[in-house]
Amino acid sequence: MLPRAVFERVVLPVHRAAAINCPNRSFLRYGLAIRRVAGLFGNPSMLQGRLVQLRSIRRDDLPRQLEFNNSVEVELAGGGDPPIPQSLQRLEAEFDEAAGKGGRDGPSFAIEADGKFIGQCALFNINRVARTSEIGITIGDQAYWGRGYGRDAIALLVDYAFTHHNLRKVWLHVNGANERAQRAYAACGFVEEGRQRAQVWSNGRYDDLVVMGLLRDEWTAKP
Repeated sequence: MLPRAVFERVVLPVHRAAAINCPNRSFLRYGLAIRRVAGLFGNPSMLQGRLVQLRSIRRDDLPRQLEFNNSVEVELAGGGDPPIPQSLQRLEAEFDEAAGKGGRDGPSFAIEADGKFIGQCALFNINRVARTSEIGITIGDQAYWGRGYGRDAIALLVDYAFTHHNLRKVWLHVNGANERAQRAYAACGFVEEGRQRAQVWSNGRYDDLVVMGLLRDEWTAKP
């Protein structure tokens, strides 16, 4: 899941991402297709999946993001820091400050389904030497939980990481109690690489922190 601290540090900030030359190729499975849409109709989508589109985050997404950030259930599912309130004014101020710097967005995306902003996902902690990256995702709209939308977004983000950033491995942290997220990651090929016992404090108790990873060779070998 994508913790709030990562959203504030990585997803909202606008910066110039270092480009890596890599060969273009079509998506490999699930009928995924990547497309860059000409900006004829406002804010274009960049990645198109079976159920979701990944696009840049817009200012008009912020009221929905505010709902997600102030939902205790969504915050607990994302792990990370304890739930704390946030005002729309503060969220807009962060967005406007970052957007005012210009340039390009980093490798972070809004997740859209049925014409609605339902969450966000990102690559972060990218190691250009080892060619690895941590990934994070949050589906904030609970109506889309457990229906394959998160899995579709994960698959798009993973293929984007391997195909366009020439990464060798992606990995993530997830709370041990979040079995729904672990099943979604496993369905995309992630395997458990380690477990830190009673590592995090969440919802009044200690929980394990599970590390999961996926190698590019494993991704390309999936049927």
